Amino acid sequence: MFVCHSNEHLSTPRRNERLSYFVDRIKLSSFAERCRDFVAVCLQPQRENILFSLGTVLRLSSAIRGDRVPTKPSQRSGKTGNQHFCRGVNVQVLTLAAIHMLMASPSDRTIQATNDDATSSKAHAVKRGYWKDAYMHYFCPMPAHKSPEINRGYFVRTQAFKAITVSFIKSTNGNCQVVNLGAGSDTLYFQLRDSGTIPRKFVEVDLEHNVHRKISIIRKHKLLGDVEKHSVSETPSQGDSFVNPGTVVANSESNPMHSFFSTDQYCLFSFDLRLPVDNFITQLCSPTPGANLDKSIPTLFLAECVLVYMPPPQCLQLLQGLPAHFPHGAFLHYEQAGVNMEDRFGSIMMEHFRARDCDLPGLSSCKSLKEQEKRFLNTGWTKAKAWTVNEVYRAFSTNTRSRIERVELLDDLEISYQLYDHYCILVAVTDETLFSWNNLEEPLSIIP
Repeated sequence: MFVCHSNEHLSTPRRNERLSYFVDRIKLSSFAERCRDFVAVCLQPQRENILFSLGTVLRLSSAIRGDRVPTKPSQRSGKTGNQHFCRGVNVQVLTLAAIHMLMASPSDRTIQATNDDATSSKAHAVKRGYWKDAYMHYFCPMPAHKSPEINRGYFVRTQAFKAITVSFIKSTNGNCQVVNLGAGSDTLYFQLRDSGTIPRKFVEVDLEHNVHRKISIIRKHKLLGDVEKHSVSETPSQGDSFVNPGTVVANSESNPMHSFFSTDQYCLFSFDLRLPVDNFITQLCSPTPGANLDKSIPTLFLAECVLVYMPPPQCLQLLQGLPAHFPHGAFLHYEQAGVNMEDRFGSIMMEHFRARDCDLPGLSSCKSLKEQEKRFLNTGWTKAKAWTVNEVYRAFSTNTRSRIERVELLDDLEISYQLYDHYCILVAVTDETLFSWNNLEEPLSIIP
């Protein structure tokens, strides 16, 4: 491996020796070898987070029963990298989350585990100073070390999403709705609320495990004030109806759990987006325990690496259903794609995912920017435009880019740019008046 990764524990001479090795490796390696090394480090699915949280929580919960996880070195079960994920988090909360995770299907566990890796990556980038986020530490107190390439990629991804969302809200004077699909531990709503730039309703949707854990953290730290004033329920769902509000029931294949949390402006609920889209629309537009959205006003849907985990038929029915019900809709999307996913670097990425049993059933729509755009245009969206992460980064102001490039140096510029050329951000609309800007520089100019 040539990327300086997790070497903070090394002495200075040992670190210098390792750095010298990396430099020699870069000089001597072929481009393909460097690609493989880079992908192995930067795109490794971090499933250790989940394994640690489950193992530690289930082992400690009976003995500790609600106390915090021990933080003295002699008491820690995990010592390296991603094993820091759950330190300092309430064990009772994580025990319930662990039960939800264990009862999920293997494919669901893989999908849900990606949230932990993304959260750890964002938390580490915040810790390094890429951007400010006063809430991330609640969801990941001790993030694992990440490479500079990953940190910069997450900076582009999160800040572009935030800036475009702010642009959308301001263009409608707040008379709009935002729905974050596969929201996981995302903190965008909390940041928007603090800045005073909030839509009429902000909705977050994810699988049960992630939603249950997020509700627990919101309630524990009172991130939205006095939770007793809010609607909170955890009930078994039966189709589109929900029974016995407030009753905690174990999850099962025939009687899946449904978690729900709502305030006047915010709603968080669990839903599997692979289910029929009509069920999802019902949940979005119904009163409590639904989000009570208004189909007639502008609505922005957010999705960060969500559609790629959905089989094509389920993904298409979701993309068809949203514009059919929301005539003033917009979709902001981040995913694999780029100049050509079938080139050498793209092939190495895919080989890496397959070798680690990381199933990405939606990859067929990620072959290029044009394929990504075509998927939306063929499902009822009137306009769609995609940019590579490199293009998005170049749209940031000169001052922003100068600041970011001083935070950390990239280990291999050529390979880093290859990586950023294989991920994209896409905007699709059903109403072309929603985004009046003609280029990315306009919404991204607010990023510090």
